Amino acid sequence: MFLGTLDPIRSTLRTVDVGDSKISIEWILNLVIRLGKTSSIQGMALSAIGLKDIPYDVLLVTSGTLQYLSLHGNPFRNLR
Repeated sequence: MFLGTLDPIRSTLRTVDVGDSKISIEWILNLVIRLGKTSSIQGMALSAIGLKDIPYDVLLVTSGTLQYLSLHGNPFRNLR
């Protein structure tokens, strides 16, 4: 993963938009989790990337700072 290339901006990174991306879901979620542990992510667009479940592990690491989340266009299974 190329997370090291984000080092120069990691401390100022506030928004992650990977909506409509063709990158694998696992790779995207791993990236966002790693960024969430070292950045103050305030906005996140995970729209139309093929999520079938709410990414609770992502929400957990960004819960202190996240203000905006887009999950639009994902084929979720039953939500309870």
